[in-house]
Amino acid sequence: LKSKVILDQVWKQHQQESDTSKKSDQVKNEGLLYVLLYELLLGPNHAIRGGGALKRQLLKKEEKLRKLLKKVQSERPETEQDNLATVVNLPRYIRINTLWNRGNGHDETLAKIQKHLQDVAEQRQQKDMYRLFRDVHVPDLLVLTHVDATKSADSLINMAKLQQDSDLKHGIVLQDKSSCFSALCLARGFEHGDTDGPQPSRVYLDACAAPGNKTCHLAALVAQKKQASSIVYALDRSPERCATLQRRMQQFVPAEEQNVQVVAQCLDFLQTPVAPEKSSTKPDNKKQKKEEDNSTAADLSKVTDILLDPSCSGSGIFTRIDQHHDNEDDDDEKEDEPDENDTATPSWTKQEKRMHSLSSFQLKALRHAMTAFPHVERIVYSTCSVNEQENEHVVAQALALDASEQDGQWELVAPTCLQDWSSRGRPVRPDDNDKQLELTPAQAACLIRVNDPESETNGFFVACFQKRSVAAISPKTLLTQKNEMLDETGGTAWNQIPLYPGKIALHRSRNSEQKIPACNDKDATTKGTATVPSSSDKIKPALPKKIAKKLEWKRRQRQAKEARQLAQKQAKAAAADKTETLSS
Repeated sequence: LKSKVILDQVWKQHQQESDTSKKSDQVKNEGLLYVLLYELLLGPNHAIRGGGALKRQLLKKEEKLRKLLKKVQSERPETEQDNLATVVNLPRYIRINTLWNRGNGHDETLAKIQKHLQDVAEQRQQKDMYRLFRDVHVPDLLVLTHVDATKSADSLINMAKLQQDSDLKHGIVLQDKSSCFSALCLARGFEHGDTDGPQPSRVYLDACAAPGNKTCHLAALVAQKKQASSIVYALDRSPERCATLQRRMQQFVPAEEQNVQVVAQCLDFLQTPVAPEKSSTKPDNKKQKKEEDNSTAADLSKVTDILLDPSCSGSGIFTRIDQHHDNEDDDDEKEDEPDENDTATPSWTKQEKRMHSLSSFQLKALRHAMTAFPHVERIVYSTCSVNEQENEHVVAQALALDASEQDGQWELVAPTCLQDWSSRGRPVRPDDNDKQLELTPAQAACLIRVNDPESETNGFFVACFQKRSVAAISPKTLLTQKNEMLDETGGTAWNQIPLYPGKIALHRSRNSEQKIPACNDKDATTKGTATVPSSSDKIKPALPKKIAKKLEWKRRQRQAKEARQLAQKQAKAAAADKTETLSS
């Protein structure tokens, strides 16, 4: 794990100098301890995010821990420190915030980014050690790499200086490439070949929005579309996270923005949609008027598009040290994990129970998105996990429930904006325990996966759902659709930046006639698409017992109904034959 050796030494020396017999000095969750120690001592902000008892315990000893860190670092060679901090080196991605840069193009912001990189490189004696490219999949995204493959591109960025420059503070977002896929797929993954004409306004909802990178990215993409002014609602149930979300929206969304309106609300997604409550009396003061304005803004019954990125295990975050911790003492994480109707097996380990709890919550949230909003047409479900239990299995269960309860209103579609992404989903095959649970190879080919650091971005998963009542995009339209993302004009200097020639860029199709998978045809083949690996998860989750029984009962009811109808038809036919015989 990243920097674990240094953190080990700091904590061991702290324990040697402290009275570990005290209850306040005892730590139950070592995984969370390393996460918080890293954020406090080595992280880019040198501060702990979130809350909890362990955070309070560490903050009381912050001064002592920092002194121990300096002592440990002084005893280690600098080269060894570099190697410890760069276990997984990925490019650094910088997204241009087009909401802030509209009108000036990208050139002015680009010049400031290049000046910042040059200044940092000179200060750290790394001149000419960085390379800057445009990404081949995500528009307005820069790829920053270090010439020395053993060093991280993060060393080329000075966060404190970035915050001092007003234009860069508002004009760029440091966001990983795969994290951009959610908003990109919702805004551009369902587009038809012809989008030149005016489009009707839409109502978007980011269901689990904090801290807000995906929200402001979605707002930027929506603002670029040729449509009437749209609204992006952003929700989070935690007051602390919602406060962060609102600050971020103020930072990245200009108040004078006219093409899109962003409304951040402290609401539980599972309790939505919320109809606005209009008061019949006049507000007595400004506070009451503000509360009424907020309740009006929270009318989510007209939502047409939902971005759902719920809590997950984070197993795809290759560059973060907390990817395997259990979050035992993380209050915010525990709030997101349901315990009602828990069907976890007592013999499961703590990690297995947590995975079961997370996937149950994810399924509940996805089904809520499918059923609770009368006008919703499109849903993008995503996680920063590589576990099938949180990804393909949640998608398969949601589709099975949709088929039994809503007669199959929803289908999977392949996002048009990522046609050339080669890594796709994994089929889910029914077994003796889960005969209703299935995801065909053709359906799996619609899913987007980022599986390992070889993709040069953190692990991620995206599934795009569309109501069958919405006009489907034909394969012919997809084959002839022009990829406008690489042709967008951000300015003269911007267009002169070369496209990133990394490993993923080499996977881009050179043949415009590449076969587009038929995502919902069970008999369709997936020739010409990436090979889909078989399941390798330790746990093969079953549908919750109550749901499985309900599905089985409904299946038997359908069979009995069909048998009755057949018997009635046969009886009518026999009666007609008998009447005809008697009359003759």
